[in-house]
Amino acid sequence: MKRRESLKILTFGLGSIIATPMLMQLLSSCKTENDTKLVYPFLTEEGFFVVSNLADLILPASKTIGALDVKVPQFIDLVLKKVATKEEQEKFNKGAVLFKKSFKETFAKEIYEGTKSDFLKMLNKYFKIPSEKQTQIFKLLESKQVSTENKDTYFMYSYLMFIRQYTLFGYYTSEEVGKEILTYNTTPGFYNGCVPVEEAGNIQSA
Repeated sequence: MKRRESLKILTFGLGSIIATPMLMQLLSSCKTENDTKLVYPFLTEEGFFVVSNLADLILPASKTIGALDVKVPQFIDLVLKKVATKEEQEKFNKGAVLFKKSFKETFAKEIYEGTKSDFLKMLNKYFKIPSEKQTQIFKLLESKQVSTENKDTYFMYSYLMFIRQYTLFGYYTSEEVGKEILTYNTTPGFYNGCVPVEEAGNIQSA
């Protein structure tokens, strides 16, 4: 499958995130941010390193731009600081601690020493799992019924899914992707929600 086609399919998984004016404003601020001044509103330097590696693996650059090219890690950092609720921030931090612990147990080194290959192995560890287990995890995340037995799983996947969701959202709502990958339409026409995907063609941006 070509990269462009796979990106079109992934876009349909963004329905769980609401494009609020605040999120769009954050995307704009990431674009104008000074690259030479590294400021982390919410994440630590180590946390930013981890998010950057994971985002780069989720949407790597190839013939088209990747997550790092449109400053997705900076966007996620701002979302955590300015949009995420206190509960979401706490879940993210707990998941980050568990991910760091799992990384050290797996590779016998600190997470800031991790390579792209190491992080890929970590993603495979948690996402290349049987469909039955996937279903159980999604049910757990939806129910939010955390117990002593499942709390580590809950916080770990809450953390990873947060990064995945906002990596996709930040990428597909960026101006660069809207113009270079999606079908850019400066004067979009009327909305018709009942058109088959085959007829609609590529996802459009405006």
